[in-house]
Amino acid sequence: MVTKAELLAYSITKFTQFGSKHVTLDELANELGISKKTIYTFFDNKEDLVTSSLESLLNEG
Repeated sequence: MVTKAELLAYSITKFTQFGSKHVTLDELANELGISKKTIYTFFDNKEDLVTSSLESLLNEG
């Protein structure tokens, strides 16, 4: 099973590569081999995932 940290790291990669508007939760789930429901166990919605990704990127620097 994918951890929240792994999901976040993968999402950051995809968002920085393609932009958050061009990446869907369905794509993330499919590429990670998980269900979209699994994403919702970690994040309330896509906006929550994008916000967490941005916060993570900002905290790295």
